[in-house]
Amino acid sequence: MKKVFLLLIFVNILWLQSCEDCQVNPDLISQLAAQTVQPIVGEPIDWEYVIESVDNNTQDCKVGNALASIGGIIFDFFTDESDGTGNITYSAMDNIPELGSGDSERSFHNVVLDSMGIYMIGVSADITNVVEERNESNNDDIGTEDTRAVYDLFPNASLEFEEKFKKASAIIIAKRDNNLTHISSYKGKPIYHAIFK
Repeated sequence: MKKVFLLLIFVNILWLQSCEDCQVNPDLISQLAAQTVQPIVGEPIDWEYVIESVDNNTQDCKVGNALASIGGIIFDFFTDESDGTGNITYSAMDNIPELGSGDSERSFHNVVLDSMGIYMIGVSADITNVVEERNESNNDDIGTEDTRAVYDLFPNASLEFEEKFKKASAIIIAKRDNNLTHISSYKGKPIYHAIFK
């Protein structure tokens, strides 16, 4: 019995040492910051997003630094939900410095919404895929899964619109006859309503 007990202590010591000495890959995520100013069509507005090297789920192992990388923001524009093409009205890439575990970097972009329609904003970390990560599938901010929506906000959505919606971080509705101003989120994505001066 004493030998079994000593063996268990020895195994525990080895396990603790291996956890203390281990290192895991970093994990980069992106997040579009909540907008506190109502967008106005034709006027510039600042949009901010954050790239973070998260340190969760590491089982007490040290998280390696994330190499310098590229983050990105994009605005896709659709005249309405049935628009089958859409076009990019703004896109930018940002140099993100090397990040230690728990570190983050903010990027700011001044964007003008110049047309009536629907804008989808997307942000992403490590768009050139230079960082070897623990989780390579969470670089895009796609909101949170929300299954409570019992209505279809965009019943006539084209396939292109639906694909962009899945990858969007947020939506801006810029319409004069907007009857959806009471809705602030849909399927886990924030909705902003642009006004006209």
